[in-house]
Amino acid sequence: MEKHSIDGLEIYYSRIYRKIRIPRLEFENGELLLVLPLGYTEERILIEQHKRWIKNRYKSFGEIDELSRSIEDREGIDIGLFRNFAEAKIKEFSEELKVVTGNVVLRKLKSRWGSCSNKGEITVNLLLRFLPENLVEYILFHEVAHMVERRHNKRFYDIISRKFGSRKDIEKQLSAYWYRLFYKHAKER
Repeated sequence: MEKHSIDGLEIYYSRIYRKIRIPRLEFENGELLLVLPLGYTEERILIEQHKRWIKNRYKSFGEIDELSRSIEDREGIDIGLFRNFAEAKIKEFSEELKVVTGNVVLRKLKSRWGSCSNKGEITVNLLLRFLPENLVEYILFHEVAHMVERRHNKRFYDIISRKFGSRKDIEKQLSAYWYRLFYKHAKER
């Protein structure tokens, strides 16, 4: 891990080199990663050019980390009961949005809460069974809404907002749960 100071904030980062032309920054779960072209030597300049973005990410992560500390570990509901709940909600939301969805697949996913294929198959992360019901409903509705609008654009988020209002707090809660379930527990083991 390297260290760089931005306006008094100590930024720790790691770097990897790949066969790419343009360097990029990635920030996930409190860690900054520089993805650099082979032979790239101007990483400090890159950090300075993007210092506002980096500071915003660190600030947002600090809020998510703090929120994750207030989350109590929950006993997950039985997988069979969860399947029934998820299928019933997806059916309800499909009728509400007047769309047809396909199969519902439960699977432990590593990078998302769920997905919706072009054919309407909805894959649901099994870890949703550890979340409060309102967050599960939000995610399931989100996936069904992709049958109306495939992309995460204004039209898509208007559909979400009509059902749930402002999504900012919900998304922050989901990020805190994600961090709690995937990263914090992994570090504590």
